[in-house]
Amino acid sequence: MINFLRKIFFDISLLYINFIHWNISKVLIYVFSFLLWALLSSPFFILIVVVAYFDPVNWKDIIYNFLTTQSIWLSLITALSSHLFYIILQSILFVLAVGFLIFGYNYKIILLSNLYFSYLDWEKISYMKNIYFNTKKIFSYLSILSWIALVLLIPFLFFKIVFFILLFLFWWINEVSVLMQENGSSNMFSILAWIFFFISILVFLYLAYRLTFAYVIMLDKNYKENQKWIFYIKESFKITSWMKIFKFILVMIIFTILILPFDYIWKSLEELNFWSFLFWVFVFLVLNWLFEMLVISVYRNIMLDKKEEIV
Repeated sequence: MINFLRKIFFDISLLYINFIHWNISKVLIYVFSFLLWALLSSPFFILIVVVAYFDPVNWKDIIYNFLTTQSIWLSLITALSSHLFYIILQSILFVLAVGFLIFGYNYKIILLSNLYFSYLDWEKISYMKNIYFNTKKIFSYLSILSWIALVLLIPFLFFKIVFFILLFLFWWINEVSVLMQENGSSNMFSILAWIFFFISILVFLYLAYRLTFAYVIMLDKNYKENQKWIFYIKESFKITSWMKIFKFILVMIIFTILILPFDYIWKSLEELNFWSFLFWVFVFLVLNWLFEMLVISVYRNIMLDKKEEIV
């Protein structure tokens, strides 16, 4: 384990060995992703404003109603029944605008992860190659993330179903009203609900661990390109195992402990504008997007251990 930690911290040190190249690349990638998002989504935001200006829906009253009464449903239902076309059009435009925002943000992750793979191979991608555009990779990445999100919803869906079954059973035996009035930690209903909630959290964390490396595999040049999303998810399950989960958790705990002091300093300096700004610059130059390198290093040093066909 000490050997693995040594390798991982050495991989992270490659970012500082390439400090100038890393930060110039980061700035270029940030600017490129922002421009990509602005270019693709701004027309839809402009259309939303134009449609909102001409449509007969009184959005001012709806928002005012929500702020004063904390209720939006009656006003919104009235607007829906009277001006359905405008509501649907604005909803579609809003979804497209937000979709392109997510698109631009996530493309930044692909470019940075690609840069980190090059550092691990002792290469430096030229600055202009850092901002290339690859539609296949971004759509593969977004489809992988979408399916991962759906899989991670399963444990919470399971808990919700079990919770309502328990609620129905206790109501059926006419005891739930009594139980709910008692101390929540001592009644049977609360105990069972907490047990199933805890199980759901454990299942969620386990699935999150097994799926962590799906997008990393997509960027690994040792794999064939342009595979379907299911291939990368299956491979992530294949390279993760019970034997490796303890190493993974230990590395994440150590990394979190090392990062926590910076979070504390940030909170302490928030009220001091000048020092807060300097600290923000320091965080951007030294710590920003460190976690992606950690994930890729863990993937290379722990998850691919003894996987000869890839290594």
